[in-house]
Amino acid sequence: MPHPKRGHRRKFSSTATVWAAAITTLALPFLLCCGYSPARIAEVQQPGDSGWQADAPIEDGSAREFLRPETELAASNDADSPWLEGKVVSITDGDTLQVLVDERPVKVRLEGIDCPETGQPFGTAAKKHLASLCFGKQVRVRVTGQDRYGRTLGEVLVGDESANHALVRDGFSWHYKKYSSDAALAASEVSAREAKVGLWADVNPIPPWEWRDLSASERAARVANAPPREVEPRAPPAEGEPVARYWLNTSTGARHNSSCRWFGNTKQGRYCGPNEGDACGMCGG
Repeated sequence: MPHPKRGHRRKFSSTATVWAAAITTLALPFLLCCGYSPARIAEVQQPGDSGWQADAPIEDGSAREFLRPETELAASNDADSPWLEGKVVSITDGDTLQVLVDERPVKVRLEGIDCPETGQPFGTAAKKHLASLCFGKQVRVRVTGQDRYGRTLGEVLVGDESANHALVRDGFSWHYKKYSSDAALAASEVSAREAKVGLWADVNPIPPWEWRDLSASERAARVANAPPREVEPRAPPAEGEPVARYWLNTSTGARHNSSCRWFGNTKQGRYCGPNEGDACGMCGG
C-alpha cells in the first residue's frame, strides 16, 4: 500500500509543474516585449519542481540589451565600436558638430581633442578649419561614448581622413590627454608644436580647459597682455602649393599677417594675398 505522504508529495509536485507551465506560457509574450530573446528566456527557465529559478547574473555585457543606444557606448576597440553615417549640417565650434542621421540631427563631440573655445584666441579659426574639413559632407562617426552633456563622442571620418587628427596636426587643437591616450594624437601635437603652426605660433597659448576656468575679466587681460607670436622662417612652398600668410578681416577690411594675434581669429574673414585690404596697425599686415 503506498505511503499516504509520498502520494501527497507526488500530487503536489505534479500540480506545481502544471502551474509553472501555465505561468511560463502567460509570461512569455511579456518577456519578449521587454526585450528578452528566446535564447535568454531558455537560459533563465530551468526544469525543476518550481519551473523557474532565480535569474542568474548577466555576464559578458549582455545587459546592454536593455540600455538606450547612447548609454551602452563604452570604451571598446575599433571593430566593436558602433558607427553613424550622415551629412554634417552644422558646426558648433572647433570640436563639436551636428550630423544628420536618418533625418535626425546628432550632436557629436570629437573624441580625444580640445579646441580653443569661442571667444578664445584661435577659437574662430578652429571652427572655420573644422568647417573646411567636413561641413556639408558625408561622414562616418566611430562612436566611442557619450559625455555628461548628452553629446555623442566619436571620431569623425571624412573619407579616410580623421577630422580629429587633422585639427591637432594643423595646429587648431590640443590632444586632450586627460581623457585620451591616443598615441597618434600625441605625436601630431608634438609635430604641430615644433612647426609652430596654428595656435602654436603663440609663445604661450592658453589650453581651453584653463580658459574655461577664467573669469571674463581674466580672459580679456590674458588676450590683451599676450606676447607677440614667434614666427620662424620657413622653406618656400613647393610649386603650386598654397600658403596662407595673410588674413583679411572682411568686417573691417584689415589685413593681418601670420604673426598677428588676429590672424585667423576674427568672426568674419578669409585668407588673402599681401595686397588685399588695409594693413593692420599692430602687425603691419
